[in-house]
Amino acid sequence: MIPTPKTAKQLLKRRKMLGSPRQLFVALLLLSWSVTARAADWPYYQHDPEHTGRSTAVVDATKLMLSWTAPDGYATPQIIGDTIYSTKSQGGFSGTRDDGTNWATYITAFDLQTGAIKWTHSGNNVFSSQAAIGGGLVVFHGGTTSSGSSTPTPDAGQLLVLDAATGALRYKVAGVVDPQSGSGPPLMMPLLVPDAADGSVMAYCADGATIWAVRLGPTSGSIVWTQSGQFGGSSMPTLVGDSIVVAGPGQFYAFDQATGTPNHFHQGTVHGGGGTTVVYDSERQHIYVLEQANTPPGTLNSGQALTAFQYRSNGQIDFLWQRTGEGIGVGSVAIGPTGNVYVAGGAGSVYVPDSSILLEIDAKTGTTLRSVPGSFFGYLAPSITMGLLWVPNNGTTRVYDLDTLQLVRSLPGSNNGDRYPGTGAFADGYFVMPHGDFVFSKGFDVYADSAAQAMNISTRLRVQSGENVMIAGFIINGTEPKRVLIRALGPTLQKLGVPGVLPNPMIDLSGPAGLITSNNNWKDTQEAEIQATGLPPPNDVEAAILATLDPGTYTAIVRDADGGSGVGLVEVYDLAATAHSKLANISTRGFVEGGANVMIGGFILGNGAAPARVLIRAIGPSLSQQGINDALQDPVLELHDANGMLIRSNDNWRDSQQAEITATGLAPQNDAESAILATLSPAAYTAIVAGKNGLTGVGLVEVYHLN
Repeated sequence: MIPTPKTAKQLLKRRKMLGSPRQLFVALLLLSWSVTARAADWPYYQHDPEHTGRSTAVVDATKLMLSWTAPDGYATPQIIGDTIYSTKSQGGFSGTRDDGTNWATYITAFDLQTGAIKWTHSGNNVFSSQAAIGGGLVVFHGGTTSSGSSTPTPDAGQLLVLDAATGALRYKVAGVVDPQSGSGPPLMMPLLVPDAADGSVMAYCADGATIWAVRLGPTSGSIVWTQSGQFGGSSMPTLVGDSIVVAGPGQFYAFDQATGTPNHFHQGTVHGGGGTTVVYDSERQHIYVLEQANTPPGTLNSGQALTAFQYRSNGQIDFLWQRTGEGIGVGSVAIGPTGNVYVAGGAGSVYVPDSSILLEIDAKTGTTLRSVPGSFFGYLAPSITMGLLWVPNNGTTRVYDLDTLQLVRSLPGSNNGDRYPGTGAFADGYFVMPHGDFVFSKGFDVYADSAAQAMNISTRLRVQSGENVMIAGFIINGTEPKRVLIRALGPTLQKLGVPGVLPNPMIDLSGPAGLITSNNNWKDTQEAEIQATGLPPPNDVEAAILATLDPGTYTAIVRDADGGSGVGLVEVYDLAATAHSKLANISTRGFVEGGANVMIGGFILGNGAAPARVLIRAIGPSLSQQGINDALQDPVLELHDANGMLIRSNDNWRDSQQAEITATGLAPQNDAESAILATLSPAAYTAIVAGKNGLTGVGLVEVYHLN
């Protein structure tokens, strides 16, 4: 029987009590739970609901290399899981002529790693806003009256809702946005917010004078409330606590998220402009509103303002401070981890080259703390990942260390538009940089970090004798030798609550030419060297081998030195992660029993921030062809996360992902065998192999690193 999620959660509490990384990894494999990066349903960062510019993605700027480039016309890339969603509107807001009569705009889903198009939605309608993505939905305003069309285009005044996985139209919601508003200011991207109460998604849509709250279900949507008035409407709606805030050059309003009750909390300082940005720092409950005024070409812009407020409730929003004049520029705002505000400064003019810098402003007082070195031009759209500040501008994206403000990396190409700044989009190991703005887009570049690679492998099961010993196999690919530590644990497991442990484990390491070396008690040989790794076995009777191995195929056989049996753990640690070689294929063979003695295989991906594509297989019947008696006839494979929740399971490999698995060239030989194809971020993972309906027998778990 495979451990339940409840059991996993209880064991995780025990894991937190362990002191050393060594013990932590052992416990991780005992539990058979690990961290994963299952494709999320919401963007890592791109128009996040609070518009902070912050991302939790891990990106090593020094390792980024250009991976692929999207065609001209695509704008506002957003990353969800392994997909980039982007809208194409070459003719600006009104789209391009599709058949000589109507206008058309397109949204496309690209594969994050390869740039291959998954689907494209097109039609004789105008997307009068960029699409918002989240909760499995793609949402945009439908056609409006536009230049080149004397009557409203198809789908005018409607909200269109697509399936994010397929691009198929799910449904339309009528009465959202005035069909005539497209002849005036453009509509902003809808704000999508998940509703935890019923699993639906709330969409907040705004034009120059009206805001709509729309509930989006799986098959239909409905308008919950509408507020009309002089709301400004130049900003995208922003999630602020229990409120939705919009701000224009003249009016700042907060609307109760549930009822739409408005609160006019501030009279705008700057008039006659647009493109206002609203940002909410939920940690400190600060609202920041960045205004900009229209400026004649060739002149400096002194009509800028950054205003800070304290949010207490929808009905109480207090003024804190304001920065105006040439000290504040245009674009968007990013909030640092300490609450400091990053915004354009200097002259702040779109029309005067090299007139801006980037300011770091104190959140409490509004005073300048530091300025980023270097010259900028026009709009700035800063973004923040862990320890890094990203500034796309004027032909280059500059990346700064957030602590020192020292330049870390410059990437060629960035936002050159003079209207709406293009922010970067992030995922673990990826940076996506748009060109131009979303009216006159020049496509986007996708930069990728090196893919994560297998750093540690480990398998736990009950070790017997004869052909039922535990056999761990691994392949080293590349051009350089790799230093590895191989351990066989038994008595240590007893301290962690495992009954019936292997009393006296030993290891035989073999390579392409045969037996390389053996070890029974780890202190017998290499004691000092193994101690120096920081990973010596906790018990003196356990075994370990430290070796530098050329690229090739290797096996580590774990058995009891005295012929006994019991639960054992075999581990292989990569101690040379930076070498031009990697653990490309790892496997373990042994006798799979029931209950706590199922086969538990673990692996850790690291030394690279980009996700790795892996194929995990559970083999049984095919082993009979290799002369293995009592092969496991119907293996079942599971992959779990650190919270004990099931990521994916598979019984017979053709049941799901058949085409994708076949395309790898590594499909199992027998239909009763199991396989899971997954793209995983750097983390620890665990695969569990059990016999269906309690079957037992010799089984094999394998993990193939595909990129």
